[in-house]
Amino acid sequence: MTIPGSAFRPILFSSKQAEDDLIPLESLSDLVGFPVEQLKEELEFEGDEISLESLRESVLKFLDLTMEEFKKAD
Repeated sequence: MTIPGSAFRPILFSSKQAEDDLIPLESLSDLVGFPVEQLKEELEFEGDEISLESLRESVLKFLDLTMEEFKKAD
């Protein structure tokens, strides 16, 4: 998937300063194609913005839990 324009360049190629920048969930929703409410539910977000560090932690937690479920199914 191609990321449109340079709007997400600071998110993808962030410096340490950008770690604390807040990402609007609306923008994340547009980028990944999932509704904001689904992102909040699946990744256990609260509020309308999230830091890059918190986003990474939430995604890793989600992936770990998903992999555990797949292992149980085998």
